[in-house]
Amino acid sequence: MQTIVALTGVGAIAGAAGAAGNIGMDIDSSDAMRYQPASVIAGASSPASPGALLPVSLAAAKASMAVMQEESETEKERIAALPRSAFFEGWRRSAELGLNGSEGNTETFNFRAGIRTERITDLMETRARASYTYGTDDGSKTTNRANFNARNDWLFEDSRWGFFALGRAEFDDFQDWEWRLSGFAGPSYTFIREDDLTLRGRLGAGGSRTFGGDDNKFRWEGLAGLDLIWQITERQNFFVTTEVYPSFRDRREFRTYTDAGYEILVDPEMNLSLRLGATHRYDSRPGPDTDKNDLEYFALLSLAF
Repeated sequence: MQTIVALTGVGAIAGAAGAAGNIGMDIDSSDAMRYQPASVIAGASSPASPGALLPVSLAAAKASMAVMQEESETEKERIAALPRSAFFEGWRRSAELGLNGSEGNTETFNFRAGIRTERITDLMETRARASYTYGTDDGSKTTNRANFNARNDWLFEDSRWGFFALGRAEFDDFQDWEWRLSGFAGPSYTFIREDDLTLRGRLGAGGSRTFGGDDNKFRWEGLAGLDLIWQITERQNFFVTTEVYPSFRDRREFRTYTDAGYEILVDPEMNLSLRLGATHRYDSRPGPDTDKNDLEYFALLSLAF
């Protein structure tokens, strides 16, 4: 009886196919037993052993790893090709400068300079500001103050809620301290967000620490803030920021900070604006020989770039 040996598969069966190819396909069953190696006969009549399948498994694993590596490289190239709109685009900057003085019976001189930058998107608003103020009266220094603050607002999509983080560094020659560092974070809620009007409240916690004074301990504080920005016309806007910092250590102690102003674009071609405003600071515990209230008003020319 003639038997056709159909040799297919992997592992040892593939080896048997090679051997059968050298001998011939249509052979007598007795001749097959005489010419085939024992391993081939066993492979034709029983399942391939794990050892026989190992080379095939290794080859499949290598092929799979090569495909995964190629896909990974493709994904890296896709990410690298995306536009870097992210954090370094869309910034608006402005530099501001103001001077005033008098001579005669009284000699006064006041100087204020600053720089502002902001980036506004649908889901994040970032603002930073640095300013320096110096003043003299009859040759005696009356003001020497520097201030830097930065705030980031993360706005949740399709929600009035958000989250903010605020940091501030202050220097003042006429306080009980020389430097004060503070930081706060917490939730925010936007009451109004229109094209020409934004009203947002903030509630957070953090603290401050002074350096160069009598009390240089860290003070845990809360923060309650309110921000209003009103775009009156294309060339005019009004802004108010007010914050209260109650002490967690003593409820009778608190600080306040309010900044308000009006800005009008006077030269659209140069991006030159006139900025009028005032800044008020209050500290219920200012230290010896220091007033609780501190009011500073200003008139500045601001150049956007």
